[in-house]
Amino acid sequence: MQINGDVAGEKRQALVDAFQTERGTFDVMILSPRAGGVGLTLTSANNIIHLSRWWNPAVEDQCTDRVYRIGQDQIVHVYYPMAVHPLYGDASFDELLNTLLTRKRELSHRMLIPPVNIKRDQAWFTENLGRAVPEAQIVRADIEEIDAMEPRAFERWALGRCISLGWEASRTPTSHDGGADGVLMHRTTGTRVIIQCKHKQGNGNMCGPEAIDDLLRARSVYSGAARLFVLTNAERFSRSTNDRAEQQGIFLIGRSELPDWPRQLL
Repeated sequence: MQINGDVAGEKRQALVDAFQTERGTFDVMILSPRAGGVGLTLTSANNIIHLSRWWNPAVEDQCTDRVYRIGQDQIVHVYYPMAVHPLYGDASFDELLNTLLTRKRELSHRMLIPPVNIKRDQAWFTENLGRAVPEAQIVRADIEEIDAMEPRAFERWALGRCISLGWEASRTPTSHDGGADGVLMHRTTGTRVIIQCKHKQGNGNMCGPEAIDDLLRARSVYSGAARLFVLTNAERFSRSTNDRAEQQGIFLIGRSELPDWPRQLL
């Protein structure tokens, strides 16, 4: 059964009556928040799932009240499914929206008139969405796990670690990448970074100047990038690589510094 703005009053009441008579059996009714928020009695149900959140918590509460009202003699369970990003954590969209609605709901309970300030809500949401976690929460990586990665997995790891510090991370295509493995842009400052990843196998390996060549080529392709980084699990950089990196202002992140990436971006 479905009730939304397209369902006329008589048909709507017929659906409600049919649903109410199914008490004790399993059934599901899908309602839009606006249509389901007023004038319905659905006490045959005892589970409410809010799949689409509204910015106004009063609308959600009205929807819940369709089930949790006079005539209900069952325990009512209310669910708010939330998608939580593994790196953003409580700065994920759903987590922030839940925090905002909880705060507004508490304020409305303490005030005669619920506060409404859409611009302030939007500004708070923008400020906190995908915010950086404190530096202390950046866990040092295991170099042996890095060694076991495939090259593309190493690139994903390098980019993914930056997201928690407020960076937007984009991988470049496998071919025609312009010399970059990934591009970062900070959501607050707008600073851009190009990274080149060189994953090496075996002991005693060395990262050569080809990484510098790749980044210099990428610098001309991706305009506006202020900082260039080479990341490698190799034992060392060649002398020419070190010399050219110093001349070109390129940052080299070798095996000893790699587990602490991306602290070097702070």
